[in-house]
Amino acid sequence: MNRFGILVILILTVAAFSARTANGSDRMERFVFKPTDTIRRKPGHARSLLSETEYRNSPWIREIEKVLEYSVQEFDRHPKQGLSNVSFSCLLDKNGKLTEFLPVDNINGVDAAVKDRGIAFLQNSLKNCHFSAPTNAKVKIVIHFYQYSNFGIEQESL
Repeated sequence: MNRFGILVILILTVAAFSARTANGSDRMERFVFKPTDTIRRKPGHARSLLSETEYRNSPWIREIEKVLEYSVQEFDRHPKQGLSNVSFSCLLDKNGKLTEFLPVDNINGVDAAVKDRGIAFLQNSLKNCHFSAPTNAKVKIVIHFYQYSNFGIEQESL
Protein backbone atom coordinates (compact mmCIF):
# COMPACT_ATOMS: atom_id res chain seq x y z
CA MET A 1 0.00 0.00 0.00
CA ASN A 2 1.42 3.36 -0.93
CA ARG A 3 1.51 6.52 1.18
CA PHE A 4 -1.58 7.93 -0.50
CA GLY A 5 -3.62 4.86 0.47
CA ILE A 6 -2.48 5.06 4.09
CA LEU A 7 -3.33 8.76 4.19
CA VAL A 8 -6.83 8.10 2.81
CA ILE A 9 -7.46 5.37 5.41
CA LEU A 10 -6.25 7.65 8.18
CA ILE A 11 -8.50 10.52 7.03
CA LEU A 12 -11.52 8.22 6.77
CA THR A 13 -10.87 6.82 10.24
CA VAL A 14 -10.64 10.30 11.76
CA ALA A 15 -13.78 11.41 9.90
CA ALA A 16 -15.72 8.36 11.10
CA PHE A 17 -14.61 8.90 14.69
CA SER A 18 -15.50 12.61 14.52
CA ALA A 19 -18.95 11.86 13.12
CA ARG A 20 -19.57 9.30 15.85
CA THR A 21 -18.60 11.65 18.69
CA ALA A 22 -20.35 14.70 17.17
CA ASN A 23 -23.76 13.38 18.18
CA GLY A 24 -22.50 12.54 21.68
CA SER A 25 -22.87 8.78 21.41
CA ASP A 26 -19.36 8.06 22.66
CA ARG A 27 -18.97 11.02 24.97
CA MET A 28 -18.89 10.35 28.65
CA GLU A 29 -20.31 13.19 30.66
CA ARG A 30 -18.05 14.05 33.55
CA PHE A 31 -19.02 15.38 36.92
CA VAL A 32 -17.91 18.99 37.26
CA PHE A 33 -16.70 20.08 40.68
CA LYS A 34 -16.99 23.89 40.83
CA PRO A 35 -17.18 24.94 44.47
CA THR A 36 -15.49 28.32 44.10
CA ASP A 37 -17.67 29.57 41.24
CA THR A 38 -20.88 28.29 42.79
CA ILE A 39 -20.33 29.63 46.29
CA ARG A 40 -19.84 33.19 45.07
CA ARG A 41 -23.05 33.15 43.03
CA LYS A 42 -25.27 31.85 45.81
CA PRO A 43 -26.35 34.67 48.14
CA GLY A 44 -27.77 32.20 50.69
CA HIS A 45 -24.33 30.83 51.52
CA ALA A 46 -22.15 33.46 53.16
CA ARG A 47 -19.21 31.14 53.90
CA SER A 48 -15.95 31.35 52.01
CA LEU A 49 -14.37 28.10 50.88
CA LEU A 50 -10.83 26.99 51.58
CA SER A 51 -7.83 28.95 50.43
CA GLU A 52 -5.43 27.15 48.12
CA THR A 53 -2.86 26.75 50.92
CA GLU A 54 -5.39 25.32 53.34
CA TYR A 55 -6.66 22.97 50.64
CA ARG A 56 -3.14 21.66 49.95
CA ASN A 57 -2.47 21.19 53.67
CA SER A 58 -5.70 19.25 54.23
CA PRO A 59 -5.44 15.94 52.35
CA TRP A 60 -8.71 14.72 53.84
CA ILE A 61 -10.63 17.39 51.89
CA ARG A 62 -9.43 15.96 48.56
CA GLU A 63 -10.26 12.44 49.77
CA ILE A 64 -13.78 13.45 50.83
CA GLU A 65 -14.27 15.23 47.47
CA LYS A 66 -13.34 12.08 45.56
CA VAL A 67 -15.81 9.93 47.50
CA LEU A 68 -18.57 12.54 47.18
CA GLU A 69 -18.00 13.09 43.45
CA TYR A 70 -18.80 9.44 42.76
CA SER A 71 -21.65 9.28 45.27
CA VAL A 72 -23.29 12.48 44.02
CA GLN A 73 -23.19 11.20 40.45
CA GLU A 74 -24.97 8.01 41.47
CA PHE A 75 -27.45 9.87 43.70
CA ASP A 76 -28.23 12.48 41.03
CA ARG A 77 -29.41 9.86 38.56
CA HIS A 78 -32.65 9.86 40.52
CA PRO A 79 -33.93 13.48 40.24
CA LYS A 80 -36.56 13.09 42.96
CA GLN A 81 -33.80 12.30 45.44
CA GLY A 82 -31.45 15.15 44.48
CA LEU A 83 -30.07 17.51 47.11
CA SER A 84 -29.99 21.24 46.36
CA ASN A 85 -29.37 24.33 48.49
CA VAL A 86 -28.75 22.45 51.71
CA SER A 87 -25.69 22.08 53.96
CA PHE A 88 -24.54 19.46 56.44
CA SER A 89 -21.75 19.27 58.99
CA CYS A 90 -19.80 16.37 60.44
CA LEU A 91 -16.68 15.85 62.53
CA LEU A 92 -13.43 14.32 61.34
CA ASP A 93 -11.75 12.74 64.36
CA LYS A 94 -8.09 11.88 65.00
CA ASN A 95 -8.67 8.38 63.59
CA GLY A 96 -9.75 9.72 60.19
CA LYS A 97 -13.43 8.82 60.67
CA LEU A 98 -16.38 11.13 59.99
CA THR A 99 -19.01 11.21 62.73
CA GLU A 100 -21.95 13.30 63.96
CA PHE A 101 -23.66 14.11 60.66
CA LEU A 102 -26.06 17.05 61.19
CA PRO A 103 -27.93 19.51 58.97
CA VAL A 104 -26.77 23.12 59.23
CA ASP A 105 -29.56 24.99 61.01
CA ASN A 106 -29.31 28.37 59.28
CA ILE A 107 -31.00 27.22 56.06
CA ASN A 108 -34.61 28.34 55.96
CA GLY A 109 -37.37 26.52 54.16
CA VAL A 110 -35.63 23.16 53.81
CA ASP A 111 -38.02 20.28 54.27
CA ALA A 112 -37.23 17.82 57.08
CA ALA A 113 -37.43 14.95 54.58
CA VAL A 114 -34.67 16.57 52.50
CA LYS A 115 -32.50 16.91 55.60
CA ASP A 116 -33.10 13.27 56.54
CA ARG A 117 -32.35 12.15 52.99
CA GLY A 118 -29.14 14.20 53.00
CA ILE A 119 -27.93 12.76 56.29
CA ALA A 120 -28.68 9.23 55.09
CA PHE A 121 -26.83 9.94 51.84
CA LEU A 122 -23.74 11.27 53.65
CA GLN A 123 -23.70 8.42 56.15
CA ASN A 124 -23.98 5.82 53.39
CA SER A 125 -21.26 7.55 51.37
CA LEU A 126 -18.76 8.61 54.03
CA LYS A 127 -19.32 6.87 57.36
CA ASN A 128 -17.30 3.72 56.61
CA CYS A 129 -14.44 5.53 54.87
CA HIS A 130 -11.10 6.29 56.49
CA PHE A 131 -9.48 9.59 55.59
CA SER A 132 -6.18 11.21 56.43
CA ALA A 133 -6.37 12.23 60.07
CA PRO A 134 -5.85 15.80 61.26
CA THR A 135 -2.73 16.17 63.39
CA ASN A 136 -3.91 18.32 66.28
CA ALA A 137 -7.62 18.03 66.96
CA LYS A 138 -10.99 17.26 65.48
CA VAL A 139 -12.00 19.15 62.38
CA LYS A 140 -15.56 20.20 61.58
CA ILE A 141 -16.35 19.54 57.92
CA VAL A 142 -19.21 21.45 56.28
CA ILE A 143 -20.56 20.11 52.99
CA HIS A 144 -22.74 22.42 50.90
CA PHE A 145 -24.95 20.99 48.16
CA TYR A 146 -25.80 23.65 45.60
CA GLN A 147 -27.89 23.23 42.45
CA TYR A 148 -27.93 19.71 40.98
CA SER A 149 -24.61 17.91 41.39
CA ASN A 150 -22.43 20.85 42.50
CA PHE A 151 -21.11 20.84 46.03
CA GLY A 152 -18.48 22.57 48.13
CA ILE A 153 -16.53 21.58 51.23
CA GLU A 154 -15.04 23.71 53.95
CA GLN A 155 -13.56 23.03 57.37
CA GLU A 156 -13.20 24.58 60.80
CA SER A 157 -10.65 23.48 63.41
CA LEU A 158 -12.15 22.70 66.79
